[in-house]
Amino acid sequence: MHKSPLNAAKQGFTLVEVMMASFVLVTVLLSTLTALMQGFSLLDTARNTTLAAQIIESQIEDLRLQPWATINGYSVDTNQPVDLAAAIGSNPSLSTAERNSLAQRFSITRRFTNISGRTGLASDGTTVIPTFKRVSFSITWHDHNNRAHTRSYETLLGYNGLSDYFAATHAPNTP
Repeated sequence: MHKSPLNAAKQGFTLVEVMMASFVLVTVLLSTLTALMQGFSLLDTARNTTLAAQIIESQIEDLRLQPWATINGYSVDTNQPVDLAAAIGSNPSLSTAERNSLAQRFSITRRFTNISGRTGLASDGTTVIPTFKRVSFSITWHDHNNRAHTRSYETLLGYNGLSDYFAATHAPNTP
């Protein structure tokens, strides 16, 4: 028996066809949701990694503006925690809640190491002091899945570097 096209159109889809279409649709939707969740997780990690780098760069620049006597006074070969809340200070662009959130999210340590063979005389002309230091920073935070992330940065500071030049020559309120 031959079915007319008009009768076939009235019959609709079978239950198996509807179930297969539903399965394909659910699979596509779940794959899309998984990809979105993974993308948001990667975006969160990228944001925090960038923020961690900015925090460490700020710490390095703060050290470079210190006179050598201050830098030389830090303990050597010990991990020292950095008080991020104090380092942020009273930045007017951040609310108190934002400053507290940053200080709670990130944990920073720094370690000063004297570079062997790099010594010189202090300004008194008689005291031998280290003239080159390595400063290592480590910053740690946890993501929304409570997975720990750590980044490490290192810089070198010298007795006759920017720290001495700026501290010795900068006069406030001069062009």
